[in-house]
This record gives sequence, C-alpha cells and structure tokens, in this order.
Amino acid sequence: MIKIFSILSLLILIFIQNIKSQELDIYTAEEPPMSFEKNGTVVGFSTEIVEEIMARMNSTDTIQLVPWARAYTSVLSKKNVATYSMGRTDLREALFHWVGPIVKKRWVFYSLKKRGIEINRLVDAKGLTVGVVRNDARSTFLKSNGLSNIYEVNDHHIALNMLKKGRIDLWASSDFEGPSIIKESGYELSDFDITYTIKTIESYIAISKNTPVEIVGKWKNAFFDLKNDGSLNRIADKWRSLSGLDITGENGVIAIQNN
Repeated sequence: MIKIFSILSLLILIFIQNIKSQELDIYTAEEPPMSFEKNGTVVGFSTEIVEEIMARMNSTDTIQLVPWARAYTSVLSKKNVATYSMGRTDLREALFHWVGPIVKKRWVFYSLKKRGIEINRLVDAKGLTVGVVRNDARSTFLKSNGLSNIYEVNDHHIALNMLKKGRIDLWASSDFEGPSIIKESGYELSDFDITYTIKTIESYIAISKNTPVEIVGKWKNAFFDLKNDGSLNRIADKWRSLSGLDITGENGVIAIQNN
C-alpha cells in the first residue's frame, strides 16, 4: 500500500511539474522566412530563436501558427501568451512585455512593375488602395497617416494575390517576407517593384502584460545569453543560405545587410 501511494505521489509530482513548465501559449503568423509552416512544422529564423530560448529554459511550450489577428488579440487580451515577430511601435509600447529585438526590417509598398506607380512621399499613396494584414502595425500606421483606402486581410498571400489581380494598387509588406511570399506563390520577383519604403522597424517577441514578471525575466535572460554567445549569428548564417536573403546577425539583431 505504501509503495502504491509513493508511486501515485511521484506521478502527481511529475504532472504538476509538467503543468508548471508549460508557462506560455505561443503564437506566430505566416511570415516567411521568419515564421512559416513546412511539412506540418512551424519553422523560420524567428522560430529558431524562440525555440533556442525555450530550450535554454527547459520549456515544453508549443508554438502555434495562426492568423495574425488571432495572435495579436490573444497576446493583447489574455495572460501567459507570447507572440512573434511583432513590430514595436509607440502605440504598442505599454501594452506588452518586449523580448528582443529579433529582426530589423523595412516596411515597404510593393506594386506591379507594369503599373509604373511612383511614390515619393507617403502622402502620395493617399489616393491608392492598399492591402495589409489585419491588426498588423502597418495598418495602424497607414491609417494614422491619413490613408483610408485600406483593405485588411487575414494574411500576406491574400494581399499579394489581390495585387497581382489588380484589385489593389499596393501591398504593404517588408523586405523580408515580401520576396519569400512572392516566390512561394509562384510569381516572379521581376514583376514587382518596391515602390516606397514606409519606415524601418524592429520586431520582437511580445509577451502579454499580465504575465508574471519572473517568466518574462527568464525569456529576457535567455535571449540576452543567446545574443551574446554567437547563436544569433549562427541562425542568421543558416537562413542566409535557406532564404537567399543577404542577412546578418552581427549587430545583435537579424537584418538584411546594409539595412
């Protein structure tokens, strides 16, 4: 009887430890080469950074690939939620805990080359239609700068297809996911122009505001160690080859060379 009780106690202890180790619900959206699904698994260089952090914390948390609107709403409204890669903006600053930065990129407008669209200032886009991902920081930024012809969609693939079919004039993306999504969709990069650079921004891992500070601290410490022991450079080197983008991690954040 004592032996059975001991076994049950041990099983309960293991169960409790497993519950404690599953600290966060982690969400990301389709933004290759940062995060995307391949053969049923979430991959990408931002994903590898997150997985490396989790490994250093002995975390058993799992990453789920969902539409960005769901990821954003979850991390905004629930406790113990993380998402990546989220642009850190003034409007979002006080809403989340921030771990990173993990990637630096240029927000850009893509247009069809054959249209010959020219934009010299953001105000020049006011009369044009723009496709952008729902709840994306780009959407908020463009609206706050007076652009009203915004079509919000669930993901970048939808916006790109709308652009290709002439249903919108511009697609708000970045110099990271833009080329990858164009190639993945079977289109030629040469058919598109980067018409205008909206701004340069850094993206982070965002953790919901009411998450215990000790959990946030563990994530920050693990990222700091990862950045300083060369792991960020190693991940950037790997994905330079896999993505075909000239990326580097030398300045403590993954970025396209000379960005």
